[in-house]
Amino acid sequence: MSDGDRQPAAESEPDEESWFQRLRGADDGPLLFLRELLLSLSIVAAIGLVLFAATGVWPPMVAVESDSMDPNINKYDLVVVSEPGRFAPGEANDQGLVMAETSEASYESFNEPGSVIVYDYPGRVGSPIIHRVRFQVEAGENWHHRASPDAIDAESCAELTNCPAPMRATSQRVTTTGGTIKQTGLHPS
Repeated sequence: MSDGDRQPAAESEPDEESWFQRLRGADDGPLLFLRELLLSLSIVAAIGLVLFAATGVWPPMVAVESDSMDPNINKYDLVVVSEPGRFAPGEANDQGLVMAETSEASYESFNEPGSVIVYDYPGRVGSPIIHRVRFQVEAGENWHHRASPDAIDAESCAELTNCPAPMRATSQRVTTTGGTIKQTGLHPS
């Protein structure tokens, strides 16, 4: 057989792309949308895992829903929270908290003495509460004299909710814009 008698080779069909290759190379349509969605979800998951590894809690962030922590934390700020004691200073107690009344001048959290805590109030449904810790009380303690006079609107312990303290707890003070006291309360510790 001479070269002229040879039949041309049948053109081979192009290799069919795999599903992954089509997804990776998509320029438009539903595959592009799916690729971008998967990429976005992967990035969010990676950030969430890094935050969880660093803080030890889930969710690692809490949104501030009121003006109660102004001027240091604003409404709608996201606050990264950590496991109690994970990043606690040397002045902290066994729970990782620094009380404002016992805090040395060298320790401040959001420009004021005392730890800022985030907690779920027992029996309350909804988002967590954020407060600054002022002092610790023991069960049955009359804490009226220890509270800042600007923080309470009462002449005696009998006029205050949770005074005497029904349990061992920490006192928190929440302020509004302009420094006016909005609320004082106790949280079980």
